Amino acid sequence: MKKFYSFFALLLICAFVANAAKIPSGTKLYLTPNSNWKTDNARYAAYFFGDGDAWGSMTAVSGEKDLYEVTTPGTGKNFTNVIFCRMNPSASANNWNNKWNQTADLVYDGVNNHYTVKAGTWDKGGGTWSFYGVAEELVLGVSWAPEVVYPGDIVTITASVTGNPEGSEIQITIDGQTTTGTTAQWTAGVAGDYNVKVACVKGSEELGSVEETIKVTEITSEWGVYLKKSSTTWTSVNVYAWDEFGTPAGAWPGTVAGEIEVDGDMYYYHIFRNVTSIGVIFGNGEEQTVDITDVTENSFYALDSKNAEGKWTVIKLTVTGIEGVEYEEAVAPVYYNLQGIEVANPQNGIFIKKQGNKVSKVAL
Repeated sequence: MKKFYSFFALLLICAFVANAAKIPSGTKLYLTPNSNWKTDNARYAAYFFGDGDAWGSMTAVSGEKDLYEVTTPGTGKNFTNVIFCRMNPSASANNWNNKWNQTADLVYDGVNNHYTVKAGTWDKGGGTWSFYGVAEELVLGVSWAPEVVYPGDIVTITASVTGNPEGSEIQITIDGQTTTGTTAQWTAGVAGDYNVKVACVKGSEELGSVEETIKVTEITSEWGVYLKKSSTTWTSVNVYAWDEFGTPAGAWPGTVAGEIEVDGDMYYYHIFRNVTSIGVIFGNGEEQTVDITDVTENSFYALDSKNAEGKWTVIKLTVTGIEGVEYEEAVAPVYYNLQGIEVANPQNGIFIKKQGNKVSKVAL
């Protein structure tokens, strides 16, 4: 059975200062009528106003005695007040003509969702708010992608939660940023350790939390592999790679390659960080190259011909202008402040500049 929880300290404060919160569409509110309101088979309804107005019929809560619930009507509404009403049971329409008795104009504090009509009263006689919900075991978790994070990466943080009490919300906090919801995006700062916290919050109370550390890895080396676009009819290219530690471009078939112009020619390319020697395969999902081994630096290739196994052999190209070409020029730069928040027009400060896969700290 569900249990009632009264927050006495909060109610004492609210006797002096009303903590008003919006009442969004989809919010559940609960009513316990007094003995007066229960006479004559009365039914109950709630009138919401402050963002337009709307009525909602109240229904008995299964398994409970003298407890009724209503779901705030509408879509995208944020009402400011609610009035609970005792209604004529002979009329199904919710309107003021069919109202018998009512509470005063009530405000919702965002936490206490259950209103009890004061004993012995009929109209606007007062009452008390308390919290009605389910006591459940709360289990929180956090994960992020990509798993290996470098400065400037856009990281998606995901919170997992089971047993969160009704009316609570999930907050993800990292590097001074707090996002409400189960996912958040964060732009990684300079190399170092960053604490990420997932909390379940109800009003001002933290019901539970979990914390992990995201390690941002310093970039010690960065180079790429390139496949000349005009040497193939492929319209999309994946780059698959392996070394003694794993598959740095992801599981087969690898990562979709970008496109860039170098010395007047277009290339499919992928940039590797912090690797020394890898093997590489270019493919399009149906065809692929042979294994290209012992790749240790910027390397340019063109498809040559198919071997007996139906795989493409490659020719290694000499591209003299690569040192003067920044692969990042294929995309526009994006700037972030040192807290990882994107800045549209950076000026008069120090910022993190991300352009393509290259990240640097700049003073503007």
